[in-house]
Amino acid sequence: MSTVKNDKLSIFIILDAFRWDYMNAEDTPTLTKLAEDGAYGHKLLSSSGFTQRSSIFTGTWPETTRNFTMFIYKPESSQYRYLRFFPFLKYFEFRVRKLDNLIRIILTKINRYFYRGRFFPPAYIPYEMLPLIGISEDNIPIFKPRAFGDIESLFDVFDRQDVKFEFLMHPLAAGNDDWVLKRLLATPLKNGVIFAQFSDSDAGIHVAGVGSQGAKDIIRDIDNRLKQICDEFDSRDQEYELILVGDHGMQNVQTRLDVHHHVSAALAEKGLTFSKDYLIFLSSTLTHFWWFNDDAECAIRELV
Repeated sequence: MSTVKNDKLSIFIILDAFRWDYMNAEDTPTLTKLAEDGAYGHKLLSSSGFTQRSSIFTGTWPETTRNFTMFIYKPESSQYRYLRFFPFLKYFEFRVRKLDNLIRIILTKINRYFYRGRFFPPAYIPYEMLPLIGISEDNIPIFKPRAFGDIESLFDVFDRQDVKFEFLMHPLAAGNDDWVLKRLLATPLKNGVIFAQFSDSDAGIHVAGVGSQGAKDIIRDIDNRLKQICDEFDSRDQEYELILVGDHGMQNVQTRLDVHHHVSAALAEKGLTFSKDYLIFLSSTLTHFWWFNDDAECAIRELV
């Protein structure tokens, strides 16, 4: 068994959805210089699905961890199962946008309090679906020993060899890049590993769009955060290394297809009812189908 060297500080940062072609001398001077002075690989293939951290921290593929999508059908352990007692919420969603957003902010705060190390935000998941949804990755906080069962993770090795680390990633960070930067710059660690994640390059550019001025502003802001990190640790009398990873990319939407409408209409013609016979769950570029009887399974398989 190899031994982890623990004689200096390593800073490992995930730049969420940071495409390889975001980097250029004008928008990312810090990142560009780091690439020139260090080791740099670009256009690497990411693991498939939406649980890249599982692959990064175990060195395995989704076929091994069984973590492929973030959201799974798991009503028995859903963090939002209490919403079954509030069926009236569905009348507010997407109709009164400000009220809907306020409700979701409140739900986020509640679940962050009770499920901090493994919480997931309600996003825009329909209220009647939330009590049915669980998560694969972070069901046990990913940085805890044996979070992946019999599959060894980097954190299992750290636990066994008493390597100190600080975890400043999702879900603890909850997309708050300011919190991540503040905690990182204030860390007292002299050796060990800091795991951090900047998420504006995902959440922000989803709104702004790839190639937009808004996206450029976000990319420049992240580069400035990296400069602050470099300046801070360069000023300290300690050895450190900086490892930066973009976990996946992003594309602008070119065509919209209402999968839910088309599939539900086709299944209705076969006498099948949504929520009684089957469920459709839209998750980014994936559509999940969950069926509750053989007729629904046969009809859905025939459609897709």
